[in-house]
Amino acid sequence: MANIQKVFLRRVKEIWKTEFPFLKSVQLNEMPKLPKDCNFRCDDFFSTRGVVYFVTFDFSPRRQGEFSLGITVSHSPDKSILSPPIDSQPSPTNIGSHNIASFLERPAFRWDLVDVDARTNAILVSLGGQAIATPSHVAANTWRPSSYSLSFGQIADEAIRDVNDKLRRFVFPKLNIIGGN
Repeated sequence: MANIQKVFLRRVKEIWKTEFPFLKSVQLNEMPKLPKDCNFRCDDFFSTRGVVYFVTFDFSPRRQGEFSLGITVSHSPDKSILSPPIDSQPSPTNIGSHNIASFLERPAFRWDLVDVDARTNAILVSLGGQAIATPSHVAANTWRPSSYSLSFGQIADEAIRDVNDKLRRFVFPKLNIIGGN
């Protein structure tokens, strides 16, 4: 499964070089340490606003193949891990770490690169239990590919298109990141 994350992030880096050249992959020496290639920084506005923006892929350690996005507004180009802001409304200078859900005005949001629920249910059934249905409020806040039978490359590309769309439509406008349009 770690390979899925690595392959996915390699594809993100490749696509973002042309789609979002202002978001550069960074490895920072901070605690807790983020996994390699999960953190991207936009420092284009540091001289005018005194802030940098980070987009972080936050992969679930328990539900492998599932991730969410963190968006951080920071005073430091070397500090991407901050507490949530006092004011939960994202803005270009609202310092703190936001979840993508704040930008989407949802309680939560995640992407599933693999059918996490099917894997969980297979384990439950193999142990003699019953499969469980995903609650509708969870399903409504989860991106899934058009089909899990696609190749992983196709699933990754669909997920990246959705991530990019959400960044363009919801995140970049609220942070006034012009290069994202």
